[in-house]
Amino acid sequence: MDILILLIVGVCIGGINIIAGGGSLISLPLLIFLGVPPTIANATNRVGIAMQNVFAVYGFHQKGVNLIRFSLPLATTGILGAIIGARMAVEIPDYLFKTILAVVKVSVAFCYALTSIVVFIVYDMVWWSYGIALGSGMALGAWLMSRYSVKKGHDWIRKVLIVLILCMAVRLFFI
Repeated sequence: MDILILLIVGVCIGGINIIAGGGSLISLPLLIFLGVPPTIANATNRVGIAMQNVFAVYGFHQKGVNLIRFSLPLATTGILGAIIGARMAVEIPDYLFKTILAVVKVSVAFCYALTSIVVFIVYDMVWWSYGIALGSGMALGAWLMSRYSVKKGHDWIRKVLIVLILCMAVRLFFI
């Protein structure tokens, strides 16, 4: 049942990430609610983000949107930050991670999943069945939303995302 939940919610999260960003503010607490230890949830979430981004780039490319030349220079500094951030996350105990997550996730979304996921794989911190299920849903949602957003814009999803983020942050304080 957890896999089905992750797949369905992943579709929504992938769409949110492509339109407004911050879908990890939903997927990470969801993984924790499903019983994944917080630091493992963080690592497992990267699988979904990586899959989602591949399909989003493909979806945007199909609609004639290509910003690779602009994105590559920005990714250079992001790769270093992702390695450092993922390495730090490996060292944080679960109880402290939940507290930090509740506060930090409201203001900062995780970036550059492809780089940080390598660190998490090295430390064997990914629950692959959950990550693939979440990633499959996120990939579908990202692909759908990348195509839809080119036509419709994204202001409506920001309002929904703010409400969801606040609810998840409050809930994390009481886990």
